[in-house]
Amino acid sequence: MPRPDVSEERKEQILDAAAIVFSQHGFANARMDDIVEKSGLSKGALYWYFKSKDEIILALMHRFFGQDIDGMEELLQSDRPVREKLLLYVEQLLGVYHEMQPLLPLMYDYYSSATRDSDKRAFFQNYFHQYQAMIQEMIQQGVDSGEFKPIDVTAFTVTITAMIEGLLLLNTIEIEMPDILTQAKASFTFLLDSIRAD
Repeated sequence: MPRPDVSEERKEQILDAAAIVFSQHGFANARMDDIVEKSGLSKGALYWYFKSKDEIILALMHRFFGQDIDGMEELLQSDRPVREKLLLYVEQLLGVYHEMQPLLPLMYDYYSSATRDSDKRAFFQNYFHQYQAMIQEMIQQGVDSGEFKPIDVTAFTVTITAMIEGLLLLNTIEIEMPDILTQAKASFTFLLDSIRAD
């Protein structure tokens, strides 16, 4: 009888361990041996799936952003009013955010390094292209249905993106403000009220 393929399970096991190690030690001080110990796997198994810390952090970024894209895709296909979809999206996004919160400083380090590394920059560009295309399509649905007044959908999408990224960054560096979910819903409400059809 063929052995079951456990590769995805092992990768997730390593990524779960790495997330803990990175949050405890930071990316620079974390060692592959720390991840081996935390994962309970052998060093050979770890290096079979990931050759370096950079590969692991990239996989963690894929996990983080992949959850976001999947949630947006599901909402995009639903029949709810667009305003409701966007407010639900905020809740979904912040759920992922809280799950990954220990890794957010690492994500911003990764953002910074993307200014010098074309591969990392391409990763973020690809994510934001997907993300903005979905937001844009959702806003366009609202315009087409008459829920929103005619607007520059591209410019409005950039505004939403900037607002979300700004809120996440401010919360990460602990700028004093209300609970981030409360603030995000209030910010979205202000924006969506501004384009609501009369």
